[in-house]
This record gives sequence, structure tokens and C-alpha cells, in this order.
Amino acid sequence: MTNDHRKNLSQPADSIDRSKNGPSAESIDAQWPSLLTEVIEHATVGVFITDANGVILYANQHHCEQSGYDLEEIIGQNPKMFQSGKTSRDIYENMWATIRAGNTWRGELLNRRKNGEIYWEFTCISPVPDDTGRPRHYFAIKKETLGRSNEDHFSENIADITDALTGLLNRSTFHGRVDRAIQKYANQTGPNTPIVAYLDIDRFATFNQVIGHTLADTLMMQIVKRISQAIRQNDVLARIGGDEFAILFEHTLDEGTLTKTITRILQQIRQPMVVDQSELVATASIGIACYPRDGVDTVSLLNNAHTAMRGAKLEGGDSYCFFQPPNNPMTIDQLDLASQLRFAVERNELLLHYQPQISLLSGEIVGLEALIRWNRPGIGLVPPGVFIPIAEETGLIVAIGEWVLNEVIAQILAWQKEEVPLVKVAVNLAANHFHNPHLPGLIDRLLTESGVEPHLLELELTESTMMRNVVRVKQIVDQLKARGVSLSLDDFGTGHSSLAHLSQFPIDLLKIDRAFVNDVTTNPTNASIVAATVAMTHKLGKSVIAEGVETEAQMAFLRRLDCDQMQGFLFSKPLPAAEIAVMLREGRGYHLEEEEKGRKNLLLVDDDPLVVRGLRRIFYRSGYQVFTATSGLEALEIMASTPVQVIISDQMMPDMTGIQLLGRVKKIHPETVRIILSGYAELGTVTEAINHGEVWKFLMKPWSDDRMRQVVRQAFQHREESVKARRSPSARKERNKRTPVSSKSSSFS
Repeated sequence: MTNDHRKNLSQPADSIDRSKNGPSAESIDAQWPSLLTEVIEHATVGVFITDANGVILYANQHHCEQSGYDLEEIIGQNPKMFQSGKTSRDIYENMWATIRAGNTWRGELLNRRKNGEIYWEFTCISPVPDDTGRPRHYFAIKKETLGRSNEDHFSENIADITDALTGLLNRSTFHGRVDRAIQKYANQTGPNTPIVAYLDIDRFATFNQVIGHTLADTLMMQIVKRISQAIRQNDVLARIGGDEFAILFEHTLDEGTLTKTITRILQQIRQPMVVDQSELVATASIGIACYPRDGVDTVSLLNNAHTAMRGAKLEGGDSYCFFQPPNNPMTIDQLDLASQLRFAVERNELLLHYQPQISLLSGEIVGLEALIRWNRPGIGLVPPGVFIPIAEETGLIVAIGEWVLNEVIAQILAWQKEEVPLVKVAVNLAANHFHNPHLPGLIDRLLTESGVEPHLLELELTESTMMRNVVRVKQIVDQLKARGVSLSLDDFGTGHSSLAHLSQFPIDLLKIDRAFVNDVTTNPTNASIVAATVAMTHKLGKSVIAEGVETEAQMAFLRRLDCDQMQGFLFSKPLPAAEIAVMLREGRGYHLEEEEKGRKNLLLVDDDPLVVRGLRRIFYRSGYQVFTATSGLEALEIMASTPVQVIISDQMMPDMTGIQLLGRVKKIHPETVRIILSGYAELGTVTEAINHGEVWKFLMKPWSDDRMRQVVRQAFQHREESVKARRSPSARKERNKRTPVSSKSSSFS
């Protein structure tokens, strides 16, 4: 629809026939549609009308002004073009359920103007039924408001809680989030404690001087986008002021996971960015403060994180630092903790829990990891992340490590006498042990005196331990291996070792760190690292176990990579010895379902439920197993647990575009055939995606059912042929060749 078409919807108001006695009823009836259209066109609220599929047919002048789009840019599109991605999905689900039932929906939506500005709209949507009662059109009235958060029930104006330029939380709101996080964990014990990172863009004042404030703001928005992509969805990013930002990590599990994330942020920021046709490179400095070690309130946490950030800048920037108290290696609380820890062994305050390790081939329990806990009187269980660093710093770690070895040997012997089915038990020893030439003798004595078989004991060493003194550690490890003890390498990928070093050590098992497993189903980089690690470790004749497996999707993805074992909360948290004994006696394990061979799986992705339902209808009784997702992340989760041969994705989605999704699919699941379905004719963007192999075919909305069935049939055929080609030795060189396509390519339909 064009502006001319809009004008033809109505006649000027002065064309209404009037006489001295006023218009007649007949003339009013005749001219009523024209008058009504004129009133809507000049209304002080936004109005638009869509068809049953959500395609916009009409928008009045006020709606165009409110959204910032010209009429030509709106007509023929879907209302989701106005979404900011910040409105709760529950709200949209409730909206669709209401209007599909034939009722009017009213509520507030957080939308985005064409210029990127976020604003609240009060929206009223009513269905217009046809003769059968089904919605034929949808009629929407929209009014900009000083909206309130439906999700958090904030009473403040949106301008009071967010930063005007970036749309991120501002300083005061971020303070409130940290306050709530501290209150939440103040009375809890466990690894999930709030951590604050303070980020400053290096030399940003120079960018302001050289390229000007406007382009510098554009650069800052690109940096914000990259930071947002590097952190998790439940992490909180805020703009503190100027070129300074803060991040709240409320659910960080360990220091390894945190440092991996911080490193990823720095790597993302330092990648070249194009601003006004110029390539610019920015870096950042990050300081980190952890609750309660570095502060028991929000102000002290932020101040100490800022101090640590200044330390990173003094080192040249493009780096991070943890907060270190000046001239005081330990706080009063830590000194008290250290003094109490000295007596923990003799007072019998330490205890062990055991976490099962599961075979991904059989689902059976094949091992246990012994994990230490401190049951401090008057305090309760103290997590190892709190007291182990202090034990290492004070030298108590050696005595604690020997206590763990004695307890594990005694527990294995006790289970043996109780006729509990035995599996190997892993003990994580500190670096000091593997640099102590007396360690092999200690292990020999414990095994000889107890009569426990050596293969039932596994000793874990870390990358940092292995790399500190390669020659000495290898000598000790070789002696342990000669005694029949199993050896594993813990936290692989977080240090500086290589597979070349790994091949020199008689390691039986390599443990993939949870930092890589956490987002292995959605992060192409980590998925590639895990896949390569599994493949190359197998080449070296060693086994692989993945730590921190918490979801079915992670487990299924690892299993398809031929990872040997898993460990994590998906099967069990660490448990006391008595509960582990029950598990082993009952032969508990994880039920692994076999994939159905020959099944054709099709995945449909669109954030509009009506579109998903329409697509699903096409393939009813088609012989395909049809899966659906309403977001890119949901699609990746499905693909991690289910082998999908063909995926069809909408282009315009709030969390990630279809091309971004298919780009990840290409890297994580390269054998899946990828199709884009969109009402937006973005030929340049799609052409580039096709040239890079991210998209196999591009289909335009509205679609033809017969054409859709034909394309999907061809896609499955193409997938079968591609798999055969990849597995054919004679075709390996040919499959790496790719001929660029033009915008007139046959890949468009």
C-alpha cells in the first residue's frame, strides 16, 4: 500500500453533502465509510490492520510517526518488526491466545522505533471475524505510554531505569539488582555467589576526538552488542556512565567459568568494527570483585571491581584483573577461616561427597569423583571454592589432600566389605602433591596396607600442574602409572597445555571443563572445541569425560560426538557415601534412548505461532517427524538432542535473525540443510549468506504449499546426497569447493 493508496481510502471531510437543515440520513449512510476512514487517519493514536496471517494492510499517520517508519516500509510486513526483544514471551503468548479465541487483548508492549529507541505502548488488539467466526483481520490501536515493566513490576518510568543511548540498565537500577542478588545469597552456602565485573573501554576519549561523538556512539553500540553476545542470558549488563559498564554474574559456578567468559568478552571487543566505512579496533579493561570475599555490599563490590579495572589498565589494557586487597594478602575473616581450617581435620569437620560418572555408551555408573566439604560448626557446609584457595595459600592443602586420599581408600575398602559393586574413585590433588617426590610412595603404602586394587583409584591433575614443571611432573606421573593407578587431566582447555604435551603423559581420561559444556549446544566455538578435543583425544587412545552436564540437550550432543562419559547434575549432584552405596547396589544408571534410524526430522522455526501452525499443517501426514521452535535458542536446544536433517527458519526474530541461527547451525550441525523463509526481500544479506554456505535456499512469504513440499523433498534428497559425498574419499576435495551465487541464483524461490 502506498501514500496514494492511503489517500484513496477516504474523501475530504468537506465533501459530505450538507444542507441548511443538516445532512440527511441517506447521505450520512452513503458517506459514513469515507468519514470513518478520515477520522482514523487523523486520530491521535496509532492504528493498523493486518490480515489473518499478521501481514499489515493499513497503518494510519500517527502510527507511522510513532514508530518512525514510512508507510511503504510498514505495509506488507509483520508487526514483529516493531518488537524490541525485551517484552516477556509470556505476554505475547497470552496475547495470541486471547485474540485467537475471538476476544480483545489489552496490555503494554516494550517496542523499538526505526532509529533503535525503545518505548512503551499501550496496545488494544481486536479480531475481525468472517462469516464462520474465524479471524479475518486484526485491528490494533496503539498509544505511547510511560510504561511499566510487566515482568519485574518496576514502578519507575522506563527512562529512570535504563540508559538513553544503549537501552541497558543504568547505574541506580544496576545497584538495585546487585542489592537483591546479595540479599538472595547472604544466608545461603554454595558456589553460586554474586560476582561483579567493571568494564572500561580503553582510550575511548581518543575515539570521541578523532571520529566525533556521533560515530563514537555508533562504535559504543557495536561494543555493547558484542558484550551482550559474549555473556549469558541471565547475566546483567548495565552502563555505569560514559564508556564504563558493569556486569552482574549471579550464577557463576567457578572461577574457570568466569575467566572463560571474561576472556570471551575481551576477544569479542578487540575484533575489528566498521564505522562509517572505517575499520576500528577497540579494547577494554575489566576488574572483577566477588561476594563476599571482596565486599559484603554493592558499593564495596563496585568500588573494588573499579580498583581492579584500574589495575588492568596499568598493565596496558585489553586484560582483566581480580581485586587484591592492597598490602594485605588476607582479610580478618580469611585469617579467622584459615585458623579454624587448621583444626578442621583433627576435629573431624571435613567430609566427602561423591558425584557419579556415567558412561554415554551404556548409561551405567563407571566412576565417582570425591568432592570435599567443610562442615564448619555454627556455619554449616562451606563450599570448597571458599576454603581451598586459603588452604593452598597457607600450605594446608597438603594435609587436606592426604586426608582425602586416606578417606577415599577407607571408603572403597568399606564398600568392598559391604559387597557394594565397586567403581573407580577419582581424587583431585593439588599441584604441590605432583611436585612432591614422596607421592608415589604414599600411594603405594595406602594401597598395600588396605589391599585396595590400584585400578579403583584415579588421581586427577590439572593443566596448570602439568605445565608448571613438565619434566618433574612426568617423572612422578610415570611412577604412579607403573603402580596401576588411573590418571586423569582435569579442567582441560582452561590452561596452556596442548595435545602435544598431553601425548607425553600416560593420562587415561581427559576431562572437558564445564566452561565449554555450559553452552556447547548454542556456541559454535565451544561446540567446535569440544568436537575437536573428543576426536583428537580418541586418536591418542585416551577417553573423554565432560563435566557440568546439566541438560538433556548437552548430553545428547556430547553423545553424538562420541564423548565417552559425562558428569553433572543431569544425573546426580554429589551425594554422601551411604546414598552412593544404594545407587551402586540397585544398579542405577541413566536411560539412554537409541536414535531411530532412517527417520526424517524437519524443524520449523518462527516466533509467530500462526506461521508455525500454518507450516506444520503443510507437512501433516507427510512422513516427516516435524519439530517446532519459536526462537533460535530453542531451535538449537532441539537440534542438540535430535538429529535434524532439514531446518526452515524465519528471518526476522527478536533474539537472533534466521541467518544468524543458520550460521550457528552450519558450524554446529554442518550436515543439516538450511532454508530461510521470510517476507523481507533482503537479497543482499541472503545472497551473502548463501555464498558463505549458511543458507541453501531462500523462500518468500506468502508461500505456496505445493512449492514448499517440493523444496523440502528436494532438501532431504540434497542432504542424503551430501552425506554420501562427504563420506566418499574421492569427493573430499570437491566438497570444499564452492561457487559464489548472484542475487538471481536458483537458491531463491
